[in-house]
Amino acid sequence: MRKLTTLSVLSIFFFFSSHAQRLPHYPSEVLAPPQLFIEKNLGPDTLLPGNWETATGVAMHAWSDNNGYFFGTNSYGDIGYGQRFDVTEPYEILKAIFWIGARLGETGEVVFSIWDFKGTKPGEVLASVAVSMSEINASQEFEQALVVEFDEPVTVTGNYLIGADISGLNPFEPDVYALGNYASTQENGTNLGYAYIKEGSQWVSALNFELDVDIAIFPIVNYVEAYSVTLNLDMTGVENFDPEENKVFVSGNFNQWIEPGTPGSIEMAKIPRENEEDPLIYSCTLPFVRVGEMLYKYYSDAIGQGWEGAEWENDSNRSVFIDQDIVLNDIWANLVVGVDEIMAQPIFRVFPNPASHSIHVNGKYQLDYLRIFDLQGKLIFQKEILGDEASVNISSWQQGLYLLQLISGSQTSTHKIWVIHNNL
Repeated sequence: MRKLTTLSVLSIFFFFSSHAQRLPHYPSEVLAPPQLFIEKNLGPDTLLPGNWETATGVAMHAWSDNNGYFFGTNSYGDIGYGQRFDVTEPYEILKAIFWIGARLGETGEVVFSIWDFKGTKPGEVLASVAVSMSEINASQEFEQALVVEFDEPVTVTGNYLIGADISGLNPFEPDVYALGNYASTQENGTNLGYAYIKEGSQWVSALNFELDVDIAIFPIVNYVEAYSVTLNLDMTGVENFDPEENKVFVSGNFNQWIEPGTPGSIEMAKIPRENEEDPLIYSCTLPFVRVGEMLYKYYSDAIGQGWEGAEWENDSNRSVFIDQDIVLNDIWANLVVGVDEIMAQPIFRVFPNPASHSIHVNGKYQLDYLRIFDLQGKLIFQKEILGDEASVNISSWQQGLYLLQLISGSQTSTHKIWVIHNNL
């Protein structure tokens, strides 16, 4: 696992006209890089911002005439700062190290946050933790830096900004009330402007002030196994659906069930047709879906707004077990088999469930493969079927819940099966 996040080229937009006139800034305190960095011994799951792996110095950057810190409180009223990270493979953010170099005063609180970063600016807050000013330790020693742990692991599949919302602090007062975060020394940055400050409602790159550095913020992460899932949905003949007027959405546990049609929801794209007789297909690709059971459902504003636009009225969801890159070809309102129940016209029937001796599967179409996983995603049984029925002897299996995956052509369904032994 690499420690240095790969960076991609970003066009920096300059807004000089929007900034209040500021005095020059300077490094008020310069340190040598911590020995941990020199020895490359920070740990494989701690990410380094920008060019910190080769940084030649660490500094507290301040505004002239005692006007406060560049990345922290100051007389210009900045209310936040953050460091951008680019994501080339998904991971979970568990904690983050914030190397705070200055803290004066004890009232107020800092909200350490993660924002998604789509396009050219930060957007939605993905997670945040409020920490009282009195609990924040400032130190010249990196080993004593503040470690912030998020309530739940934060899965990131796209670029993000991690930093501090300091709007809950008192106004800056020289030698009385202040907060400042370390950064690399000038020109140790990437020249891509990945360090930001927040002026009012606007995030501004530090490059706008001729400061090329990266902030001393270090996410501690856990890499996850994930695959690409392409969804193709056939909308041919759907009643009241007009492809010129209506939209199609998909939501599921891969995007925390964001309501269709709201910000952050996934709208599917219509595949061009050569003539009117061709199927009406909508498609989207989910680049990073974690290994395990993927639950999802399709929605359209032709049926209703938001959750009211579901392809069927009950609470059943589509289900597939993800353990490889896959293309799923679905038909609107035609579910193979739900996770816990048989639909009105199932392709396969699984019985008995719970079971103690054997599980049986039959249906009206050919079953190609059968796989069974435990809840950790480990494959414990697989069999090529090439028929419309199959049986699995489970008499020697441990009691518990398992995931049964059935593959028929391009269709895949996943069922929860219970193994229960009667020892009476």
